[in-house]
Amino acid sequence: MKFASLGSGSEGNCWLFECGAEKAPTRLMVDCGFAVKETVARLDRVGVDPQTVDAIIVTHEHGDHIGGVFKFSRKFGTPVYLTHGTWRAALRSRLTEPDYLETGRVVLIDSHSPFQIKKLSLHPFPVPHD
Repeated sequence: MKFASLGSGSEGNCWLFECGAEKAPTRLMVDCGFAVKETVARLDRVGVDPQTVDAIIVTHEHGDHIGGVFKFSRKFGTPVYLTHGTWRAALRSRLTEPDYLETGRVVLIDSHSPFQIKKLSLHPFPVPHD
């Protein structure tokens, strides 16, 4: 497994995880609090084409974690995995529109249930965060 922090702080948070076969790895971004242009530049610094990111997993709805998620998803067709509560908060904050759910690129998850992205099994758990 490879891991890179693309940025962590009040201006934005984004982490990249890569695992699996070198020729066809699974690439996940956890959060995307940066603008698309900045995220692309940060991915470029670690040698990753943004079109090869398989999914974005959103930890919670704070702007420094979710601010660029939906714009990145729209630009590159990247699926977004998030809880129902985080989706509702994104709608309230106008970070996305209700009809974006219909694109098939939004996957609503249960914070207590495992889910799969390619061959990778993820096991979320809720953590209070104010």
